[in-house]
Amino acid sequence: MWFWHRKQSKQLTAPVRGHHVPLSSHSSLLLAIHPTDLAVYAPLNGEVRALTSSSLRLVGLDGQTYRLALSTNTGYFNWQVRVGDSVSPLNLLGTLSQKLPTNAVVTCERLSTKQRTRLNQPAYAVNY
Repeated sequence: MWFWHRKQSKQLTAPVRGHHVPLSSHSSLLLAIHPTDLAVYAPLNGEVRALTSSSLRLVGLDGQTYRLALSTNTGYFNWQVRVGDSVSPLNLLGTLSQKLPTNAVVTCERLSTKQRTRLNQPAYAVNY
């Protein structure tokens, strides 16, 4: 039973309803979707680590960092979660803005170790 649960925890689910966009083999994206619905759900089980109006960063149960983002400058997310919240694919994270362009794409990518380190560093440095 434990093995099945562990394997299931690494699966991604579509965070929005819509049409999947084909990904290139050189892309770091795990999925890309043209949304047809405004509701945004968690793509996996994890913890919210950072929020902006156009993206969310979370750490999955597998320890990897993922970023959910909107690919347009004219749209935004209305988040209903906060940093530190535990989420699952059953949780509504928020909604997309009403005036979303038709070419908008919601993407999910796994950030590399180098990107995670840079994102987790403080905005300032203190030398002792």
